[in-house]
Amino acid sequence: MSDSKLIFVYNVDASPLALMRDLYQAVTVGETDCRLCDITYGKLLKDPEWARFVRELPVAAEFRMRSTFVRNHPDTKGRRFPAAYLENGEGLREVIGADEMEAVGGLADLMSLVSDRVRELGIATSASPAASRSA
Repeated sequence: MSDSKLIFVYNVDASPLALMRDLYQAVTVGETDCRLCDITYGKLLKDPEWARFVRELPVAAEFRMRSTFVRNHPDTKGRRFPAAYLENGEGLREVIGADEMEAVGGLADLMSLVSDRVRELGIATSASPAASRSA
């Protein structure tokens, strides 16, 4: 599965107004409408433990905002986010849905869930860490 990648999709649109609203919520309330954001970021910066975990995954990982992801994958229009997808030569497949993502208790639970899914997908964990990209 060397051409595979995990795509984590934030429940955030890529418009300046939406980003300002989410930043305001994160700073003032400590939560946004995106559970993935709330778990993997502090008020402003990505959690270093999450960043290290993603770097060490045996599959490449990318991060997309909902609007960008749906624009590039129109068949996902109407789906709920945040979510995680596996993209490979066979196409795009949801591997962690919004309900699961919203039910995650914290960072350790999310990392465990992602590790379990990677294992279930048959992606070798003994492979060297994949390069990850963030957008």
